[in-house]
Amino acid sequence: MPTLVAMLQGRFRPFRLIREGAGDGAFWLGRGLELVADWVFLVALIGATWMLTRDVPAVALVVLARLLPRPLILLAGGAFARRMGGNALVLLDVGRAVVAGAVALTVLGGSSGVLALGVSAAIYGVFTALAAEGRVRLLGALAPPTRLGETAALDGLVARLAYFGGPLVATALIGLGDLRVALLASAVASVGAAVLVAMRGGDVARSRAEQVPVTSVALREVIGHPRLLLVAVAGLVSGATATGLMIALLPLISSPADLGSPAVLGLLLGAVGLGTVLG
Repeated sequence: MPTLVAMLQGRFRPFRLIREGAGDGAFWLGRGLELVADWVFLVALIGATWMLTRDVPAVALVVLARLLPRPLILLAGGAFARRMGGNALVLLDVGRAVVAGAVALTVLGGSSGVLALGVSAAIYGVFTALAAEGRVRLLGALAPPTRLGETAALDGLVARLAYFGGPLVATALIGLGDLRVALLASAVASVGAAVLVAMRGGDVARSRAEQVPVTSVALREVIGHPRLLLVAVAGLVSGATATGLMIALLPLISSPADLGSPAVLGLLLGAVGLGTVLG
């Protein structure tokens, strides 16, 4: 037991950055909430595509539409971050909420099909990628330069906790309600994240971030910092593993019940997410 306690203390040590006043609590809470919303949206999106098509390649294409904007915008460097104003993250969270709500009300309402899901996934992916680009500047403003590694570690820990919690939340929402409930909950969570970022703590962080120049390509900045590179690689591997697992398991866990497949999918994915937190 002492060994387990020590291990857990080590895993959650990055949170001391907030306790010591070097981080912004409202920002990190909003960060976690938007990541949970992203996972709920992704699980519900995959479930909705599977229910419409029962075709694994179609699901894979929709997921690709959701994920592809991120590497493309990352390769574009700091061009987007330089043009993003102080309220950009708030607007992008609201944009994701609108997309999730639109999918819930139109696609699942029977007025459109898998093509609309793919377009919605791509738009959502663009909003998410732009938010990640703007956060490169914001992370540098949340803590002194000497604690950039700890800030990156905290961001990675929050992402892994969301990887664990998001699919479980999706499981509960789909099990107790349906895919539409999960998508609407994702929209509400995105709005909540926008409110947290817009709070005073988020305003301070954004104003400080605007003083941090973006002078080089974001990808080069990550590669040049070993700890940031480790977090980036870990995030890429976790995301690729999760996405591949979800697509591969769809034919195995599908059931006659329309909502059985995505609910079990979220539960299994949450178990993998727990492993990334403890491992």
